Amino acid sequence: MLISQRLVLTLSVLICVLLLSACSHIAVPRGPIPVKMEVAGPMDVNREISFENGVAESKLTLIGAQGGHKWFANYKG
Repeated sequence: MLISQRLVLTLSVLICVLLLSACSHIAVPRGPIPVKMEVAGPMDVNREISFENGVAESKLTLIGAQGGHKWFANYKG
């Protein structure tokens, strides 16, 4: 009887740990992505070009899911 109670308790704790552990991933770019001129096309601009991130707040956004895995991105960072 004692062995069966321990087995049930151990299995319950193991199942709770597995259920509560999330399979989520945060994607962080490692650096700029190189783009070939053939893909982007030529640009005839005599001025410097800069881009500004217009995202107002920092929050994790779900960008993909497959099975139990989820991928999140922070567009502010």
